[in-house]
Amino acid sequence: MGLVVFVAVCLVAVSHAQNESPKVWGEMDVRDAEVFGAAQFKREYILSNKPVIIRWDRRAEVMARALTVPRLLDLCGDEPALTGNRVVKIMRQGFSAEMYQSVSDRFNYTDGLRMEHALAELAGEGVTRTMRDYFEGEHFTTTVKTAQDPRFPGARKDWSHPADYLWPPSVRSWDAQNCQTLVDFVGEVMKKTGVRAGAGVKEAMSGIAYTRALISGRRQRHPKHPGGHMHLFASGDMARGSPPHAHGYPSHSLLLVLRGKKRIVTWPRDQKDKLYPLWAGRTGLDENDERIELFMVNAFDVNLTRQPDLSEVTGSLQGEAHAGDLVYIPCGGVHSLESVGSTLVLAWLRTEETECPVAEYI
Repeated sequence: MGLVVFVAVCLVAVSHAQNESPKVWGEMDVRDAEVFGAAQFKREYILSNKPVIIRWDRRAEVMARALTVPRLLDLCGDEPALTGNRVVKIMRQGFSAEMYQSVSDRFNYTDGLRMEHALAELAGEGVTRTMRDYFEGEHFTTTVKTAQDPRFPGARKDWSHPADYLWPPSVRSWDAQNCQTLVDFVGEVMKKTGVRAGAGVKEAMSGIAYTRALISGRRQRHPKHPGGHMHLFASGDMARGSPPHAHGYPSHSLLLVLRGKKRIVTWPRDQKDKLYPLWAGRTGLDENDERIELFMVNAFDVNLTRQPDLSEVTGSLQGEAHAGDLVYIPCGGVHSLESVGSTLVLAWLRTEETECPVAEYI
């Protein structure tokens, strides 16, 4: 019995050690909304391209309590799930035959599935077609099995290849405008927290002062991405919806965690050559005519023997956001996110016309 207890304790210790934040990254600021206003947020973080977690904002917490998965399904359950539309276009049209074969071979090795099966599912041509299919199916409720997790001996996924991020599918950058009833619901919730009666959608979204600070101002928005839209993200426990990446357009976002926790790591753009770029500039355009830069830095299971360049990275920051927290992802940088528990996130994106903001643009 003593040996059994000893082994169990060791496994728990290993599991806890695995989930500790890697020591090579700095700590992200965490600010209290009661003493941290939108003007400070704009000045200290938006203009400095620096991430931050904002806690205890009353309106954000009200939204997190109101927009549950059952409520989301009541509002948008029959809408398409859009689990991987951007990934599918890039892989089907933007990958060379060599790239495609590499991903296909790795995917079969780690998940035991054929690439054609994965792409069909991600494109909405498989079992997961609607939001209800996704949230009531196995992709949202099953923990991702990875080689670093002692709970899953024999698992092969170790986040060292782009194929590792394909499965299980996540709801990725789902534009909330696809479901007007969701937009209306957010507006109604924001009205109850102080936005005037009869407010439009954009004003209702601006009921959270930090969101207003992001999407307002005199800066020029990108003509294809004017900003002010809401996006929904969802993924299962320990999932990473996409590889570490930087957007092709100068864009930044504010995330509101509605369910679960999100682990985040960000890096300044000038550090990207040390982050193990993947097929730099060769992956084609997504459906927004944007070329996303992908990296193979393992943000949450750092191994300096395997990726020694990470010891030279400067300016990296990590944090963990809980339900009700707001997270600012700065403009132009590289970022990676991982779910702790099944997660649901509402996000507001702003894409600039030519460059990331500096003081004269606000």
